[in-house]
Amino acid sequence: MFLIGAAARFGGYLCVFAIVGMVVFRLLARARLPAEPAPAGGVASWQAALERRAARGGLLACSALVVFDLVRLWEQIKGFSGADPATLELAGVILDGTLWGSGWKLQVAAAAAAGLCFGAAARRWPAAWPLAGGLALLVAVSRPLTGHALEQGSWLSLPVILQAVHVLAAAVWIGTLFAVLALGLRGARSLPAPRRSAAIAALVAGFSPVALSAVTALFMAGAATSFLYLDSLGALFATGYGLVLLAKVGGFALVAAAGYFNWQKVRPVLDAGAGHGDAAGETGAVAGGEDADRRAQAGEATLLRAASLELAIAVAVLALTAVLVALPMPAG
Repeated sequence: MFLIGAAARFGGYLCVFAIVGMVVFRLLARARLPAEPAPAGGVASWQAALERRAARGGLLACSALVVFDLVRLWEQIKGFSGADPATLELAGVILDGTLWGSGWKLQVAAAAAAGLCFGAAARRWPAAWPLAGGLALLVAVSRPLTGHALEQGSWLSLPVILQAVHVLAAAVWIGTLFAVLALGLRGARSLPAPRRSAAIAALVAGFSPVALSAVTALFMAGAATSFLYLDSLGALFATGYGLVLLAKVGGFALVAAAGYFNWQKVRPVLDAGAGHGDAAGETGAVAGGEDADRRAQAGEATLLRAASLELAIAVAVLALTAVLVALPMPAG
């Protein structure tokens, strides 16, 4: 049961991150990519394709999240029933008579409604994206309502609020990174070289301040939550909860280091390549243009590898989080 529950929580977190990431990525694409008329295969048509793909990705993530939440409900029912068979009557008691059940119903309703909005956005309904954005926010901040934070007996307790900020910040950071990598960087291969460099540089430039703000909020909320959940510093090394938390913090440091490398080392190369692409588009030829193109391509390849590594470590940290929320708290 423990493994099933941890797997369901892990899958649920992945879906929440993807849902939030698609919304933020769509905002970045609209704000940072040029919207001037362009021929087929240009940036404008690529931007429209990105929005459709983001909407479909959000719909898929919402559908999967409902499935994972149903598995979590089954786990909860089995935990309550013990050796007795699980019944619909027991499910009703959990859903209608506990704070956990109320939080679960809110989570599933928000995920289902967000899925409908993403589906409408894929069909280009004008009001669908704002609604999807609001529901994505609700999907993220409602996750603590079925976790450790609920042990305070209130939806508005300090642990619930801190955990909501923690989950939302992580989703904005990692979810948007996933969308930039899966939709932006990989999808940019269809653009001609000068426009590709400019589009990738614009997306990365827009993502950098978003990531920095999210990492700051994530660290502050996580540190405050750990202070509340640990009864002493020694609990970090003497309890299973503390050891998994230490591993999670170490993973977070690795993800942050990879992100810092992208920001400080790779982004300047992309910006230089984008600048060369603009100049080449105006003059038709630039001395050393082939060398600049090669440097831009090398920068894009380095960014793809570094961002993929950053995302892979983040997924591992997320797996640790799924285990962590199932372990008893030292201060409990």
